Amino acid sequence: MPTKIKGREYGLEFALIVLNFLYKSKALHYGYWGPSDEVNILSFGAAQQRYTDNLLKHVPVDAVNILDIGCGTGIVAKHLVERGHHVECLSPSPFLNAEARKVLPPSTPVHETTFEEFRTDRRYDLIMFVESFQYIPLNHSLTGCLRLLKPGGRVLICDVFKLDMPGKGPIGGGRSYSEFIRQRDALGYACLQDVDITRNIAPTFDLVQDLGMNLMKPLWENARRVGKANHPFLAKTLLWIFRKELLKLNKHFNPDRNAKSFIEYKTYRIQLLAPPPSTK
Repeated sequence: MPTKIKGREYGLEFALIVLNFLYKSKALHYGYWGPSDEVNILSFGAAQQRYTDNLLKHVPVDAVNILDIGCGTGIVAKHLVERGHHVECLSPSPFLNAEARKVLPPSTPVHETTFEEFRTDRRYDLIMFVESFQYIPLNHSLTGCLRLLKPGGRVLICDVFKLDMPGKGPIGGGRSYSEFIRQRDALGYACLQDVDITRNIAPTFDLVQDLGMNLMKPLWENARRVGKANHPFLAKTLLWIFRKELLKLNKHFNPDRNAKSFIEYKTYRIQLLAPPPSTK
């Protein structure tokens, strides 16, 4: 029996197909925008490249062995290998791992497992989470790094966090930033770098909102109208079968999912951490 594909998985597959068609890009991360950059669908590929370029500036040059947690399609790992780092990738997604293996040399291991279940005798100079930290329980992420780091090793996190705001924001995703700070400090990590790039990431959500409201929503409403008119029983049946997926789709048709809301409810950080002295 085929393995059930989770909503996040096929969402990533859809995004990758679209991005590869539009930009010949296999990167799945947000774009990075400067004050003078024009935010539109044509410039998103360049914004993704700026994101990668900016991220690589924060990777310590002396980190020989790197573990890339949630490696996505392997784009960041590919750049690191080309810079001379020895990289191992880790992701539980068969689809994304297959894509990563296409761009990475055969000598780069791609471990198909979760971070919580990952076991190895190796130790690393750097463990990095690029938009993957939010998917790992806080009681496993930073604690798990302690057993995998070499003396003098570091942790690099580049991800979105939720701010402590009243009510639920229109944009999902991200661990609680205050809980993360408490966990980080309780474990004795020292923060070597803390760069707030929230306003550089936020314009991506104006672009996503524009696509959702002015492309995806009209296409969906037109398809539903035609289906109800020409095949009412089939349309009703499909709407019932995929009702959960459609509820998730509707969140993309929210006009409040924009840069302003992202800045209000989220913080996007790049943090380089050093573990407590007892682990060095």
